[in-house]
Amino acid sequence: MDNAARAGGSSSRNAERIARISAGRAGRCEVHLLDGSTFSVPRSLVVDLGLREGATLGREAAAALRTAARGIDAEEKAIELLARRDHSVSRLKAKLVERGFDAGAVDAACASLLRRGYLDDGRFARLWLESRIRRRNEGRAKLLAGLVGRGVDRMVAAQALSEIVSDSYEEEAFSRAVAEIERVARGEPKRIARRLSTRGFRAEFIGRYLDGVRKGRECD
Repeated sequence: MDNAARAGGSSSRNAERIARISAGRAGRCEVHLLDGSTFSVPRSLVVDLGLREGATLGREAAAALRTAARGIDAEEKAIELLARRDHSVSRLKAKLVERGFDAGAVDAACASLLRRGYLDDGRFARLWLESRIRRRNEGRAKLLAGLVGRGVDRMVAAQALSEIVSDSYEEEAFSRAVAEIERVARGEPKRIARRLSTRGFRAEFIGRYLDGVRKGRECD
């Protein structure tokens, strides 16, 4: 039995004939069928399936080619999305599904990108934090929620926080946030405290702030 027969057998009702196999990009082959369809797949898969021009393509081999081709299409779209903006694995998967890729193709694409270093939730979390703290004054709780909301695992997010956000940074951010909010909150301590809480600052910081306001009023 030759390789083409092992790939599915010419007797299969669902067999398709290969018209041509040509070299593709980045270690891929283009498999062209007589019905006009084309699959861009890894060259290694063509070798493993024993495919050749003029041979018949059985059901299992056709399914393997279609699955591989969908995975490559999903990977190319993922790289396009990552070129515009970094994403967490979870958020990238969701965007690929929104664009019509099935779960198998999405998982295969993301697994490949993880192996190649294109995807890394730890790196994404650190970059997002570095950008965020340059633009906004927020506490750890708010920053953690921001990462989790972007699909980063809570433990990965917490590790990134420990690396990027120091106690001294949070205290400085708190002081800046107080100054920002006081300008618009008309000096109402409780209102300011609520806003500081929604920005994710720790209760101990807010308590010290309220104590300072109260002592200041007692001295007046």
